[in-house]
Amino acid sequence: MKIMKNQLISNQIQEKHHKYNEYSRLDYFIKVMQKTCQYLKGVKLVPKEPGHAYAIAPIFKYGNDDMSLSYRYYPKRVIDTTLVGIDSSIHPIAESKNGYVFALQGAIILHSIKGNKIFRFGPILSYISKDTMHIINDIPNCHILYSKQYSLNPTIIKKFLIDLFEYTLLHEAISLSQKRSIITVDGTLTRFIKYTYIFGDSLFKRIVERGIYITGISKKSRLFKLFPHITTEVIKSELPIVIRIQDSIFRRLQLHNIHIYLGKFSKCGIPLRIDILYTNNSYTCVFDNLYTIAYAATGYPNVLRDAHITAKISKAELIGLRLYLERLGAQILPSFRIRDILFGVYNKK
Repeated sequence: MKIMKNQLISNQIQEKHHKYNEYSRLDYFIKVMQKTCQYLKGVKLVPKEPGHAYAIAPIFKYGNDDMSLSYRYYPKRVIDTTLVGIDSSIHPIAESKNGYVFALQGAIILHSIKGNKIFRFGPILSYISKDTMHIINDIPNCHILYSKQYSLNPTIIKKFLIDLFEYTLLHEAISLSQKRSIITVDGTLTRFIKYTYIFGDSLFKRIVERGIYITGISKKSRLFKLFPHITTEVIKSELPIVIRIQDSIFRRLQLHNIHIYLGKFSKCGIPLRIDILYTNNSYTCVFDNLYTIAYAATGYPNVLRDAHITAKISKAELIGLRLYLERLGAQILPSFRIRDILFGVYNKK
């Protein structure tokens, strides 16, 4: 029986090789790709452009999953505390043969009934190379997060810098906030867990003692496709709504007192992933306050929208930073964009 099974597999492999040899590599590749497109018939799609996020429309049908036990909440218009928004940006400025120069900028927005307070940090220059790694490693336990072998990988450098920068901004925001404030960050809260335990500081302890709420708001999330029945209910709801995701894949996050929701804060708003660091206090006030300050057209919290705009680095600042590099003693060499050299006028948008 085993011999017959092995013979069958061998025949299938030979058949594939025979088909492959009938065409050139390119022809075979094209035919395989064309074959995958046969499965598009009847599939509902959302347009997506390179480099741009897409808004999910109500294209999913309700599934058979039992959602009767899922926690739902319909926010009310209440603003009884200070809301704090945190965001940051990172931009490559220059590169050397040994590393990269990045500019970081962060913003903290304090929104209350009395008005807004805006704190802008940056632009901050950072040169990451093998020669400067010993400086990075002066941060306690930072060598655990960032190894020398990654010092020439710009993608890992950017993620490391932005996560560490936002973690320090979170500490600053807690110091600026009053008791029972709601701090919102752009993205999930999962990335802050490792920093808390690696640095061994008292971030979560400070949050609990002061009764501060920490929330993470994500515009894009794989959860929209993992839980299409919840996404559909959120989109079709006539009222702003949040639904808690109760699934075993989030057991690790629940151990860290992080609860995950999908929801929207306006009737026609985009669906959002909402992470909440759970404390002993009731967190329905978080949804109420976020709903109250949400941008009516999209349902996105205005305090985060303002933080995002404030954290952006302008073109004038980028030019000034390049000139500042010369004042620091760096030599700026004449250079051209490689794509302009290769494609000329056809590279222009």
